[in-house]
Amino acid sequence: MKSIFFRMIPITAIIVLFIGCSEPQTIPIEFNKDHCDHCQMTIADKKFGAELVTKKGKIYKFDAIECLSAFYLDETTVSHADIHSMWVIDLVHPGDFIDAEKAHYFHCDGIKTPMGMNVSAINTAKELETVKINFVGDELAWQGVLDLTKKTKVQ
Repeated sequence: MKSIFFRMIPITAIIVLFIGCSEPQTIPIEFNKDHCDHCQMTIADKKFGAELVTKKGKIYKFDAIECLSAFYLDETTVSHADIHSMWVIDLVHPGDFIDAEKAHYFHCDGIKTPMGMNVSAINTAKELETVKINFVGDELAWQGVLDLTKKTKVQ
C-alpha cells in the first residue's frame, strides 16, 4: 500500500505543477450578463468587448475598446507591470479576441460603439481594407487608440 502512495506523489506533483504554471488567458464574455470593469455597463454588443488579463490570471472585462484603453491609462487598479495581455473583439469576427497591441483599429463615426468613441478592432490589414470600402475613417495602432482616449477624455 505504501508503494502505491509513494508512486502517486510524483504524478500528483507534476499535475499540480502543470496546472499552476499555465499561462493566464481570456475567458469568453457572457454577453448581456457580464459588466464592464470600467463603466459598469452590461456588455451587450458582440462586436466591441475587450479583456485585460493580469500576470496573476485576474480578468477584467470591458464593453468597448475605449473602456479598456481608459482603464489601462488610469493604472489605479492594475499597473502596466502587472498586465499579462490585453484583448479586443474583432469587428469582422464578433466574439473572437485579437491581441490589443497587434490589432488594426478603425476610428469611424459610421460604426457606433457602446461608449461613443467609435473605435473598432480588426484582425488583419486585408480585412480593414474591406471595411474601408463601406466606411470612411482613420486607421490607428494601439498607441493611436491611447492618444485618442486621452484627447477625448473617456471617463
